[in-house]
Amino acid sequence: MNYQEPNLQPTPHQTFQQEVECLDQLFSDGAGYALGRLNGPDTWYLYTLHNILPGVTQPDQTMEILMLDLDQEAMNKFYKSSYSDPDEVTRVTGISEFLPEALIDAALFDPCGYSANGLLDNSYFNIHVTPQKECSYASFETNVKVSCYKELISKVLKAFKPGRFLMTLFANEGAPCGFSYKTFREGSIPGYQLDDLQLSQMKMYNLTYGHYRRIEDKLQQP
Repeated sequence: MNYQEPNLQPTPHQTFQQEVECLDQLFSDGAGYALGRLNGPDTWYLYTLHNILPGVTQPDQTMEILMLDLDQEAMNKFYKSSYSDPDEVTRVTGISEFLPEALIDAALFDPCGYSANGLLDNSYFNIHVTPQKECSYASFETNVKVSCYKELISKVLKAFKPGRFLMTLFANEGAPCGFSYKTFREGSIPGYQLDDLQLSQMKMYNLTYGHYRRIEDKLQQP
């Protein structure tokens, strides 16, 4: 994602190009990628190694949802002035229902902010929430191995109500979700319009990127 204030970041973290040049000094087989509009605010960056050794052979998939312009009524729950117990926040926001059997370790920050790590068998998920209106942001990442993410995506969006978000999915050949593009192709996300869709094939994985924005209520009316 793009920095709002890149000039405030220390070198070499002011631009992705700086980071790529730094990493290239450490790795001879690295590759940098940018997905999304280069003239837009939500470019997604990736640096990966093209290792000559065999990669992961067991099924593997990772989904990430990065959300911005979050609904402020929903964000009020992530302020300590509203709740002081992180477990209560996990419950009242619906996060506890993302993966109901997961063991969740959550934290609240002062005066606001939230993070959580969840474990479910051999899978994980993690969440970070920055609720302030001027820079509202939430991220959700998981490697839970399901054949369809539709229900989980719906739960995440219901909790945070983003104005726009980008979603990525990595999958290898044995992933239960199949080719990553299938998750984006299987149907629209109610209330959101898909603006951009990109696919990338790497050595052991395929990757799909989608950028969505909320459809205004007046545009949804007949």
